[in-house]
Amino acid sequence: MNFTFSGIARVVDADGLVVDGRKIRLAAVDSPEWNQYAEDKHGRWYNAGEYVKECLKKKVEGKWVVVKAGDGNGNVYSHDRVLGTVFCGGEDIGEWLVGQGHSVAYTRYSNRYKSQELKAQQAKRGMWEGRAYEPEAWRQGRKKLIQPDCVQPVRSTPTPKHASKPTPKLDTKPVPRVTRDTGIPPTIDTWESSTPTFSKERSNGGIWKAILVWLVIGGLLWFVFRSTDDESGVTPTPSTPRLQTQVEVQPERALPGEPLFEEDLREETMEPERDPRERPGRRRTAEGWEYVLK
Repeated sequence: MNFTFSGIARVVDADGLVVDGRKIRLAAVDSPEWNQYAEDKHGRWYNAGEYVKECLKKKVEGKWVVVKAGDGNGNVYSHDRVLGTVFCGGEDIGEWLVGQGHSVAYTRYSNRYKSQELKAQQAKRGMWEGRAYEPEAWRQGRKKLIQPDCVQPVRSTPTPKHASKPTPKLDTKPVPRVTRDTGIPPTIDTWESSTPTFSKERSNGGIWKAILVWLVIGGLLWFVFRSTDDESGVTPTPSTPRLQTQVEVQPERALPGEPLFEEDLREETMEPERDPRERPGRRRTAEGWEYVLK
């Protein structure tokens, strides 16, 4: 049974909304999943599911919309969600998503938006400007690229007879994985900032940064310990021998009133040295020797 209702729209994911307390799934449209990546024309990977969700928010978030339930094949509900066509300001939101290249026509159930998909392929808008995977195949765990219907198959160039090796085939680029904490790129100019890169130069740069940090920490610790030793007045010099103070031991002397030691008696009994030229009747003065008359 088909029915119509309206209300303020709130975006849940790339092809899901909540209107008047009911969960809506856009009919005949298949949008990228929240963890699905795509490649733009510059070869940069971006989160296609989150990007399409942001585009849908800018289009209908907080606006009055009209929902016509049903997908045209008699189906109204799918996984506890209402299948329907959403109109905002008289414009079909599903047709807008497919025409801008944000989503693909879900031809498994309806060919309603197939003409808009062909126009997006010819203009190379959205996912059609680079490489993207089919949302249905992605949900099944398969990586199948979407193939434009308007592009003619390219004829293979024959290999020259003088060529020794065949022309190598192009290898597909690896697809980075994503978590729910991945930043949302709001515009195409900021896709590169949220795109994971696998660069050997970046890993080498991280190693040099770690080495520089450890050198700075070691220098700071050496400076702190050196300043602490200078404040305490102790300079650790293990190669310098310790100086020992030499104390002169004075000989013991007798106190007044005590008997003299043997050394003291010897000093007192010794006669002073005399000049051998000194004879009786002759003495030495400052001017020289003079004779003494007795």
